[in-house]
Amino acid sequence: MAAKAAPSSVAEPGMSAPAGQTFTIRRAFLWPLGILATLLLTLLLVGLRQGQPPVKSGLLALMLILVGTLFVSSLGRRLVLESDRLLVCRLGRCKSLELGQLTAADSVQVRKRIFLTLCAGEQVVILSNAYGQFSHLVQNLILRMPVHLVTERLRQLAAAPQSNRDILSCWIAVAVVAAILWHQMHSSF
Repeated sequence: MAAKAAPSSVAEPGMSAPAGQTFTIRRAFLWPLGILATLLLTLLLVGLRQGQPPVKSGLLALMLILVGTLFVSSLGRRLVLESDRLLVCRLGRCKSLELGQLTAADSVQVRKRIFLTLCAGEQVVILSNAYGQFSHLVQNLILRMPVHLVTERLRQLAAAPQSNRDILSCWIAVAVVAAILWHQMHSSF
């Protein structure tokens, strides 16, 4: 019985993939998220100063914790795509995924959010289109992953334009909280 030939580790013969690229969460998303956290903190402090009910302050504190955690976590996230591996760094810890060892790659789209799952044995990494230059990231991953994992769906992902829907939602939240803060401050004076 003849041995099965190992699949090539490069998706497109003749194409080279640049190494050492860093991808971070889009700054266009981080700005409104940081402003939202600041407005929530200000609203909480104004409410405490005005003697608002504890339930209102508790709800604001919970929202601040959630938004603040998302902001700090997003601020510290980065991907480093090297020639043979992907480093996923979050708040001081990095996880390495050997691209030649990938066993599965899949994507899921929920409305305009795209999630790319990469598996290498027991290691799983989930990437989203919150990263800047997401289609460029996917294009470069395709060049480095085993050929048999590259599907037409991944190729379409690499060609898809980036969505700004999450950024718009965050700016709407900023406007709503700013209006509430303005009303809160002007109703007490």
